[in-house]
Amino acid sequence: MAQKEKPLGFHPIRKKVTYTTCPFELRANLIVVKTLVDQSDTLNFILDSGVQSIIILDSALRTRLHTKIGREIIISGIGESPPFTAFVSLGHTIKISGLIAYSQNIVLLQENFLNLSEYLGIPVHGIIGSDLFSRFHVEIDYSTSMLTFIEPSKYKYKKHKGTAIPLLLDRTKPYIQLTKLKNNGKEIENINLVVDTGGAHSLLLNGEVIPEDLVPEKLTDGHLGRGLNGNIEGKLGRMDLLQIGNYHFKDVIATFPDSVVFDSKITHATATRHGSIGGEILKRFIVGLNYQQGLLVLKPIKKEIKKPFEADMSGLELRATGKDYRTFEIFSVIQNSPAGEAGLLPGDKIMVINNKLANLMTINELYGLFSKKEGKKIEIVVLRNHALLSFEFVLRKII
Repeated sequence: MAQKEKPLGFHPIRKKVTYTTCPFELRANLIVVKTLVDQSDTLNFILDSGVQSIIILDSALRTRLHTKIGREIIISGIGESPPFTAFVSLGHTIKISGLIAYSQNIVLLQENFLNLSEYLGIPVHGIIGSDLFSRFHVEIDYSTSMLTFIEPSKYKYKKHKGTAIPLLLDRTKPYIQLTKLKNNGKEIENINLVVDTGGAHSLLLNGEVIPEDLVPEKLTDGHLGRGLNGNIEGKLGRMDLLQIGNYHFKDVIATFPDSVVFDSKITHATATRHGSIGGEILKRFIVGLNYQQGLLVLKPIKKEIKKPFEADMSGLELRATGKDYRTFEIFSVIQNSPAGEAGLLPGDKIMVINNKLANLMTINELYGLFSKKEGKKIEIVVLRNHALLSFEFVLRKII
């Protein structure tokens, strides 16, 4: 008897179901889902709508998985470093909650360039994106931290589910055009913004295609994060208004990556990309992404939709390392920021903050403290060159 072929792509483990749910954890505006690869222990994957392939970030997993190495590929992403070589591994089984996919190819990085674990304060092993988004109508409920994967043939848009906005695809990246941007008394309409669940930002803009008279007059230099090709440096400022469909956002924080690390990496796109919207905006909605029907569905979350856009008011960027990611090191300090003026330096290890041992806190709690209230006094003890040093500063808006 011929062996029955296994279905292609992700599908529900249970037969004859029309939807499957999956809990997630929101960390720094990024969606983390529990994932199994072959017979692995439970792994943490980022759900990233901008990623085409399943990527394993943790190079140590290469020795634990049953890898069958295929071809080499060249990866070019956002960041300061040049493109690099990765390997495709063939024939893996991926399981996420009640979904499973057989014979999947995954990309193995030789080095974890992103270091997302240090940024999020938990182990991060991989990234998954279009393999799920292209297969289902994906609903992301940020209010309940629940994903729902619905068979596209069973999904029918209804007005009470939210506002429907046309969604276009460009090389598996979803983007919208029904947007308006205002600043300095000027405006631009129908700009192309990628819907990026793998970005923590509010609004990221390509300074090379955004009209110069819309760029904020006051910009702050900053380390914007890391891409697959290393550090992303740039500037941050505030835009007067961003309109997405019927929703208006005022005083939005926008990031402008340096052109050397951003613009040259998107020239392969078939549509002009003005930028992207990320988790800081998306988390204010119940979001539906439907690639097959070309829909972005947004239903506002009442307690989130009108919250002001706030950013770190200390000037510190931290990294979490050590056991349970409870050792906090200052990675960078913005010049002329409260922390910078107080004398804190990259490499300082935070030991005590406001009379509380730092190792009793999470990196999320620290960032929450630094962005909570302008005028709040911060007292901090750091370890520098084997000596304990005390500093204090008052939080103030930098952007």
